[in-house]
Amino acid sequence: MLDGRTGRGLSYNGTLSNLGQAPGSSVNESEFQSSYAKLDEALKNTGLEIGGAEAHGTLCGLLAADCKEAEHHWIRHLFSDLGDRKSVKQETLGLLSRLHGETATQLNDPEYAFYLFLPPADRNLANRIEALAGWCQGFLYGLGVSLAGVAMDFSSDVREVVSDLNRIATVHCGVGLDDEATALDFEELSEYVRVAALLVREDFRSVNASTRLH
Repeated sequence: MLDGRTGRGLSYNGTLSNLGQAPGSSVNESEFQSSYAKLDEALKNTGLEIGGAEAHGTLCGLLAADCKEAEHHWIRHLFSDLGDRKSVKQETLGLLSRLHGETATQLNDPEYAFYLFLPPADRNLANRIEALAGWCQGFLYGLGVSLAGVAMDFSSDVREVVSDLNRIATVHCGVGLDDEATALDFEELSEYVRVAALLVREDFRSVNASTRLH
């Protein structure tokens, strides 16, 4: 089962039902996640501790909050600990640029065709669980950077899911990771996180639209 401050056998429902429909897109989840290993390895070869999932979560947090020049801030954050960014291979920067473009398109898709960039389904479940926690950590960081010094009036639903994401970010691997119940927990939890990110994005859009009208 999955353990964490959220408890065991995690499940969520209610606040996200309106955005919980299966996305319709020409690119499916498995296709989107197929390049995960390549980017994850590229980041590690650059000397970074951050993995592909956390990197994507950070990007999504920036984009969900309508951060100006999100790609620039994202790249700067990823390589902030490197003494010389010129050492970063162009191939790695190209992979990141492609991920940024695909993610920005997904978050603007009217049918909510948005996917988490996680290890694909054929990878070890323990790795996928840790990656999901890392994704949430990155998302919350991206939101925090975007909101620094900004007063926002969030809906109660968004405050609730942000609190949930804080807890999910602490989820760790327990025993019995190969059992069916744990696999179901993971699928349910990752879908919750996916739709939570969309809810945050929609809330920012609503707030920004209201601000422009006044």
